[in-house]
Amino acid sequence: MVSFLDHVRKIQSSRKRRKEETPSKLFLQNGSLLLEKLIAASNGKYDVPIQSFTAKELMGATNNFVDNFHTGRFSNICRGSWQDRPILVKKFIGYTVVVPSDTVYDTLSGVVNDIATSAQMSHHKNVAKLLGCCLEFNHPALVYEYSGDEHLLDALLNSNSNRLLSWKSRLKIAADIANVVLYLHTAFHTPIIYRILNPRNIIVDKYDVAKIFDFSFSISLPPGKMQIHDDVIGITGYFDYDYCISGLVSQKTDVFCFGVFLLVLLTGQGALCTDQEGDQIHIVEYVKDCISRNEMNEIVDGRISEREEIVLNPQQLSVFIDLALRCSQDWGKDRPNMIDVAKELLEIRRQW
Repeated sequence: MVSFLDHVRKIQSSRKRRKEETPSKLFLQNGSLLLEKLIAASNGKYDVPIQSFTAKELMGATNNFVDNFHTGRFSNICRGSWQDRPILVKKFIGYTVVVPSDTVYDTLSGVVNDIATSAQMSHHKNVAKLLGCCLEFNHPALVYEYSGDEHLLDALLNSNSNRLLSWKSRLKIAADIANVVLYLHTAFHTPIIYRILNPRNIIVDKYDVAKIFDFSFSISLPPGKMQIHDDVIGITGYFDYDYCISGLVSQKTDVFCFGVFLLVLLTGQGALCTDQEGDQIHIVEYVKDCISRNEMNEIVDGRISEREEIVLNPQQLSVFIDLALRCSQDWGKDRPNMIDVAKELLEIRRQW
């Protein structure tokens, strides 16, 4: 295992000396694109080390990818062990996303974006730590540090999960994710919009520290601009109405997704849930309907109310729900900024 940049330099040097010893075409193709993206993403000052794994190393580390951790639409994540160190390996499945403008987003562009952004964010405590990548597959693989984390989607929505997330834990997870989204918006030379925030892209460790992953569809705003026109990409139930109508991606796009995410944390239901009549309804409308009928208890995940040793503070719940609904307003101008959301969550945790 060697540094990705050292590997690329070695290959380039080898090509100049002896053309007959050219390395894998896949590595050259994928590596060149990744290097270009890394330099562009870091404003020409890229210095974050990425380890380069071979396909043989990862197949051995995961026993041919048999220990599945999570199956997603575009990738599978498997558990493994590398040099007695537990790891997670995300191996992409070939996919093509065609949007209304007929723009095609393929696996390679997505994974290159994922690796480049993950590398820049990997030091953040609320981001899955990227150890390295392998570019020798048709669709590159990412290697993460693993410390017994559980997929948040399973913890929230899987009735067979043995893990109960207390109300205190859920507030902590909300604050963790707010902080990492705020970091994306403020820590770089231009804001990065995550765009697909939802529980599928979050893992939680045994200390209830939430870690986000999958930056495949993240997008950077142009210098000096507050928004960028792009094709509508998102997760069902998390689509920002304003973004869908205008095609404009902004920081408020993430705020909307975060508002829906807060309600999912609170209710233990998906973004598209079931009302009392058994009909499918968006979670924002479900919560508003419960409020209009003065049935606040119907909003809170029953597993919290059944097992919590203390009674949830009604005022805290009210403030939390109000924040979530303000974040998920139809129009971006009516939503708070992410920095204010993070501050409000901090106060919610402190005051009660």
